[in-house]
Amino acid sequence: MRTCRCDSDIICLSKALTGGYLPLAATAAKEIIYEAFLDDDRAKAFFHGHSYTANPLACAVALASLDLFKTERYLNALGLSNGSFARG
Repeated sequence: MRTCRCDSDIICLSKALTGGYLPLAATAAKEIIYEAFLDDDRAKAFFHGHSYTANPLACAVALASLDLFKTERYLNALGLSNGSFARG
């Protein structure tokens, strides 16, 4: 999560996941944040979600979109080939 010279604890992602073809959203958090809410007790849960989460078709499109980043080398064309996305 170290892109654009920021160090986010939580990040919400959406449109680019599917290349804009289908709505899909995801939330990613640092391990320390994830662990703080990981519990069987619902009172400790992080009740956050997206309207467009876990649609199987949208997830398949997102995987295909991510494959295109690998095969078509879009990040290289954008000058982002330094691995910052891969390192997280």
